[in-house]
Amino acid sequence: MKNRYYLLSTLALLGLGLAGCNDREETAEYGSQDQSEEVAENMEQAGNNMENAAERMGNQAESTARQWGNQAQDAAQNMGQNLKQAWNDVQDYSADHSEDFTNELSEAGDHLESQMDQLRERGSELSGEAKAEFDEAMNDLEDAKANLDQRLERAGDVTEQNWDEFKSGVGDAWNKMQQSFQRAENTIEDNA
Repeated sequence: MKNRYYLLSTLALLGLGLAGCNDREETAEYGSQDQSEEVAENMEQAGNNMENAAERMGNQAESTARQWGNQAQDAAQNMGQNLKQAWNDVQDYSADHSEDFTNELSEAGDHLESQMDQLRERGSELSGEAKAEFDEAMNDLEDAKANLDQRLERAGDVTEQNWDEFKSGVGDAWNKMQQSFQRAENTIEDNA
């Protein structure tokens, strides 16, 4: 938008300068020369203004891209911490709290889905070997998430006797999910 404005401004100044030159040719020669120099100076100033505006726009775009990258990285780190915290919050639950256990992990897993969507979006910009590594990590993440969901669906069948085995299986699936998420995130960061 700004580029269009500066281009139109420059063309307008050029048009005025050319129109002014045609009118001035009929006047005294020294006046025509002064006018031409003034138009040339105005054109040069307009060009400088355009260059400065373009530089500012480029700097702002770079700054915005850097800021978005930092925000995405912060969000990924927060998600990694949230995954750890979610497991830390429930790992000591007993069979008496199995409903709380599954509800909290299901909620954290649902939140993970939105984070996975963001990862997919960011990873779509990768190519070549980096894209292959990212896709593999995302496939592992999706498999681990599906495994966790299946295990959590069986929570209603868990008894006091098999609680520790159930919780261990969920913990393994949770850890695999967390590692895959981190691997996908690292692939993006390493190739940004």
